[in-house]
Order: sequence, then structure tokens, then C-alpha cells
Amino acid sequence: MSSLPAAIEVSPVHHLPILKAYADQLGLVSLINHYVPTEMNVDAGTVVLGLVLDTLSGRSPLYRLEEFFAQQDTELLLGKALPPHALNDDTVGRVLDRLYDFGTMRVFTACTVRAATRFSLERRYVHFDTTSRSVWGEYQFAETQDLPFQVTYGYSKDKRPDLKQFVLSTLCVDRAVPIWGKPEELHRSGTTPRAGTPRWPHTGGATASSLHIPRDALPARLSSFRLLAMASPQLDARRKLLI
Repeated sequence: MSSLPAAIEVSPVHHLPILKAYADQLGLVSLINHYVPTEMNVDAGTVVLGLVLDTLSGRSPLYRLEEFFAQQDTELLLGKALPPHALNDDTVGRVLDRLYDFGTMRVFTACTVRAATRFSLERRYVHFDTTSRSVWGEYQFAETQDLPFQVTYGYSKDKRPDLKQFVLSTLCVDRAVPIWGKPEELHRSGTTPRAGTPRWPHTGGATASSLHIPRDALPARLSSFRLLAMASPQLDARRKLLI
């Protein structure tokens, strides 16, 4: 009988190998590396995979990625044996900067287009939804700073008017699977419209709050080609029509 090894390393992987299998089927790592090539020792796709696994394991802060993978089998979960320090804050920060420069929404939409095709998602009908997120902190920025949106006070669905918040707008298919999304401040999402914001005409009737949305305002079918078009910044006008 062969003797047992002197020490056995145990890694609590839980459900993470299942997530890794889905990421492999999606081709997440190669897709990220295609759009965001780097010359770092750890490619951007592997870092993004690590961020996804870390987030879906219980949501620890991103700066603790190195600490998280110190307790994991990186060869099993990332496809390569990496020392935990390879996923340090500097590496993660550089990848996040590259993703922002390329366009996080373009990367996300490219991933969802591939997911919709490979997992045969129903795309004949779409719906638009907004979800508010409350946050803690002052979030004071200079007025001259170019920001994608402002974190501010407004109507709170969470019944916490004392907290600042932002809104995540999503376009979904097949039982609420998001294929497009964007964080916005409240008045851009439609929760508190700014002055001059166009609205659909009211058709009248007993219910004063009812709105009539023209049939051609939101497409009933959304092909893979149009989803790909949404990932292109040159077609921003078409993207606005879709939402």
C-alpha cells in the first residue's frame, strides 16, 4: 500500500469550478485578451477571471484579490499555477485602467453577445430596467472633473433618503439576463428627469400616470448584429434609441 503524503493541501473551492467551466465555455479569458492586450506577466483575461471568481465567491473588496487566491488552487480556477502575489493591487489596477480606457461597456457587451449565442438566449423581446444603489461617503468631486455620472441624493427605493445613490440602467433579454448596462445619476435614468428631458406623450384616460410608448420606440427583435453594434462607440445614437 502506498504511503500518504506527509502534508495535504486543502482548498475550499465550493462552487467556483462550475463558474470556471462557464467562463471557459464563454471564452472569457481569450475574449478579454483580444480587446485588451497587455505585455504584463499576467494577462488581462486571467485577472478579469480572477475578479469574477472573487466577486461571486462572496464579494470581497478588489484590493484583497491577492489574499483571496492565497487560499485557492489557482491552477484549477485560473487554468495556470500562479503565485498569489502575481495578482497584487498594482496588477489589478493596471488591468482596470486598461479596461476603462477601452470602454467597459464595450467589453461587457462583447461578452454578452457571445453568451447570447453560445447559450441560446431568447432575444426576440427585450426590456429596460433601472436599479438604484445606495452608497456611503461624501463623494465630493471638483465641478471641473470629467465624471461619467454624479453620486447624489434623490428618491430612494431603499427608503434611505439619507444616503447618496446612483442608478444602474440595464437592457435585458431571456428572463432578465442583462446584455447592456450603464451606471447613471438619478435624473438621467428617468427617476428624477432634468428640465428639458424628452418624454413620451401621454395618451389621456383615467390614469394620469400612464404613458404610451410608441411601438417603434423599442425594438421587438434584437439580432446579434445589432448587439454587436451596441458595443461600438460610433453607433452611440443607435444605442440611445434602443433604450
